[in-house]
Formats: sequence, C-alpha cells, structure tokens
Amino acid sequence: MDLNGITRGQKGKGKAKETESIGSEKQMRGIFSEQNGRLIQKLHEAARKGDLATVERLLKLDFDMRADSKDNDGQTLLSLAASNGHETVVRLLVEREDVKADSKDHNGRSPLHFAAENGHEAVVRLLIGREDVYADTKDTWDQTPLSWAASNGHKTVV
Repeated sequence: MDLNGITRGQKGKGKAKETESIGSEKQMRGIFSEQNGRLIQKLHEAARKGDLATVERLLKLDFDMRADSKDNDGQTLLSLAASNGHETVVRLLVEREDVKADSKDHNGRSPLHFAAENGHEAVVRLLIGREDVYADTKDTWDQTPLSWAASNGHKTVV
C-alpha cells in the first residue's frame, strides 16, 4: 500500500514475512522538503496579505520554517508585509530574534525600501525606529528608501 509516497508492507526478497518500510532517508527528506516548501509558500502569501493569524500559526509549526525565509525574489516575510503596509505583521516579525529587519532582496532592497516606495507611513516609522535598519542604504538602482518615497509622491513618508 502507498500512503502519500510512504511505502508500507513490502515483502523482503524470498522471505515469507512482511517487513515495515517507510522509504529511504532520501525519500523521506524529499517528502518533508516538499511539504515544507508548500508551507513556506503559504507563509509568504499570508505575510503578503497581512493575515496575522496564519503567519503566527505557521511560524509556530516545528517544520524548519524560518521567519526570515526568502522567496524566489529574495524577499522575506518582512519585506512582503512592509510592501503592502501590514503594520501588525511587520510588528510581529521585527520583534522576533530570527528576523533581520534590514534584510536585502536580489535587488538590494530592504523592507524599508518597499514600505517607503508604497507610502506606508506607519510601517516606515516602525522600521526607522530600529537601530538595525539603515535609512540611507542604496539598492541596485542607487536609490534609497527616501528617494523611492519622493519619486512616488509620498510626502508624508519624506
């Protein structure tokens, strides 16, 4: 019988009795890695949508999920939440020890870059208030969070 890729009750070579096998260690790692990947995708989506309850619930799972995990663009949960102005999720994440508040994506952009670019004043204030966030950091396009806010007309952020 096959249970989600885990084999049970295989007969041994030439033996009459059944043996229990749940697959090789490599197979098991693949199964857990696939499940973990799906959970991480759900975690990133929850951060993007500002779903605080789901973010909290998934981070409590003991599934090797780091709150500082990055998506394919190199964006962390904090970047996704900051980009969309989800202050409660941002607050939850910056209070964790396993989150680097000034983490950069593949383009050198930090959560502060995203919050400033999109005019999320409360999130910008929250991030600026931290000692480990650098407001003058430039991205690949040589832009600071302030220059992104100014170019998008976000006077309250500037």
